[in-house]
Amino acid sequence: MDNCDIDEEIIILAAEILHYLQSHPNATDTVEGVAKWWIWQQRISTIVEQVQLALDYLVRSECVVCRRVAGGHTVYSLTDDDRSKKAAWRKQ
Repeated sequence: MDNCDIDEEIIILAAEILHYLQSHPNATDTVEGVAKWWIWQQRISTIVEQVQLALDYLVRSECVVCRRVAGGHTVYSLTDDDRSKKAAWRKQ
C-alpha cells in the first residue's frame, strides 16, 4: 500500500506520532495512550498557539480587550463598546 491509498488525515496523524516518537525516543503506550497523551497534548499545544494569535488579532482589532489579573494571568473579554452593541442588537 502506498501513500495514495491512505486518507490525508491518517498521513498527518502518522506524522504527528512519528514527531512525538522522535522527540521522546523511549516512549511506549497503548493506542488509547497514544491518542490521549501523545496526539492530544501536541494538538493542545498547537491550538493554544493558534488561539493566542486569534486573540491578539481581536485585541488589535479592538473587538476584545485583555487585562492582567491576580497571579499574572491575562484574561480576555469583549470591549465595552462591543457589549453595548450586543445589548442594542438583542433589543431589536
